[in-house]
Amino acid sequence: MSSPNPDEHLPLRPVVFGILSVLRAAPLHGYGIMQQANEHVGERALLGPGTLYRTLKELRSDDLIGPVDGPGDADARRQYYALTDLGESVVEAETRRLGRLMESSEFAQQRIG
Repeated sequence: MSSPNPDEHLPLRPVVFGILSVLRAAPLHGYGIMQQANEHVGERALLGPGTLYRTLKELRSDDLIGPVDGPGDADARRQYYALTDLGESVVEAETRRLGRLMESSEFAQQRIG
């Protein structure tokens, strides 16, 4: 079972952060997650099917995402996923962590330059 403390899940691997960030907007099925995550990184493919479904299984096991019903017109063969409360807390914590990292990097550059 996963820890309810979001900070214990940090730092997130880029692929995990990408999936959680995409699901922050709305529940999606696996292929939709892959398309949207890859759209954000341009031509460099972040996710392939093997990595995606292995990571989705891991995120479900850690209680960061869970299965949900798709929209009314959804293909019944597709499994939709959404963030759990813990998943939302973890992606927020990682966003704050990355923001602090960027701020400290910018501060360091200002001091050097």
